[in-house]
Amino acid sequence: MKQHDKYDVGIYCRLSREDVKNGKRDVSVSIEHQQAMLEDYVREQEGWNVYKVYVDDDVTGTTLVRVR
Repeated sequence: MKQHDKYDVGIYCRLSREDVKNGKRDVSVSIEHQQAMLEDYVREQEGWNVYKVYVDDDVTGTTLVRVR
């Protein structure tokens, strides 16, 4: 059996203002949906562990102060 390396990974989720239509967020691009999909992907990878989740929710792309 092959031994796998261990990796701590960060998940980055972002919802831009362009993803909001008519004042409502599209569920398919919601932060929660993105995070769930990425966490599922990480779980499927042998040796990967979610270290931290970074969220950029409605923060303009014109600033460098982004992740909370």
